[in-house]
Amino acid sequence: MADIGVPFDVAEKILGHKLPGVAHVYDRGGSREQQRSALNRLAQVLTDLEVGRQQENVVSLTWGSNAA
Repeated sequence: MADIGVPFDVAEKILGHKLPGVAHVYDRGGSREQQRSALNRLAQVLTDLEVGRQQENVVSLTWGSNAA
């Protein structure tokens, strides 16, 4: 998620991880809109990959008997 600009703490909350250090005690504020925005960006990246608008560094894999 960092590759698409999602802040560390937002990604950790999305994944259900406890924030490190004292952040888990003091950072109890809602970041629902930040999480929604991050998940929408991730959904767009996945959609782009699915419909073939791949990035330059994405390599297609071959599965099955044609695999080398």
